[in-house]
Amino acid sequence: MSAIVVPSPEKTTAAESRASKWRSDILAGLVNAVVSVPDGLASAALAGVNPIYGLYTSIAAPIAGSAIVSAQLMQIATTSASALVAGQAIAVYPADQRSEPPKLLPSNAATVLDVEGSLFFAGARTLFDALPAVGKAKRPVVILRLRGYTRVGATLIDVLDEYANALAEAGGRLYLTGVDENVARQLRRAGKLDLDNVVHLVPADAILGASTRQAVEHASGFWKSSAERND
Repeated sequence: MSAIVVPSPEKTTAAESRASKWRSDILAGLVNAVVSVPDGLASAALAGVNPIYGLYTSIAAPIAGSAIVSAQLMQIATTSASALVAGQAIAVYPADQRSEPPKLLPSNAATVLDVEGSLFFAGARTLFDALPAVGKAKRPVVILRLRGYTRVGATLIDVLDEYANALAEAGGRLYLTGVDENVARQLRRAGKLDLDNVVHLVPADAILGASTRQAVEHASGFWKSSAERND
């Protein structure tokens, strides 16, 4: 009679078992740390803050989470870039400094408007209804801050075209600031907006608010040249 003998696994001591687990934990920690560094830096850069804040978040959050939660599959990482960008863009202005948009546009002045929420379908029409009326204003400028948006729909393009036409009739301009590269391609491909004449696209900048300041400076040059032509 033949017999198949299955060898028993080698026995390990408790000390060897703990050492093996420590080696695995340290290796996993090093891999996670290497991945978290560029992730934290990128999230901070997208939010327009010092990259060191991203590193602090990547270091402190897992330690704090591990101290208060016990779960083998717990994962703590920096939040999504889009949420971070939107939150930072709004946080620049304290709640008491955020006001409702004016009902009518002033003449020879720039009106800066933050855009929040969905801009697809009915959202685009809601935006149009909230935009200040041109009325009898002369050379009004409207600056719409679109930072954080990566896609736009056909309804929004129609809304922007309609509003830009109203501004053009008053000798004004529309600036779209913080524009993502993909959004810029969509707007140019649509072929509806009078780009670089009535509607000006200002690309998003790593520094929060830089594209809006650039639009204001460009509008100042526009008013100055208009006044010189009238003289």
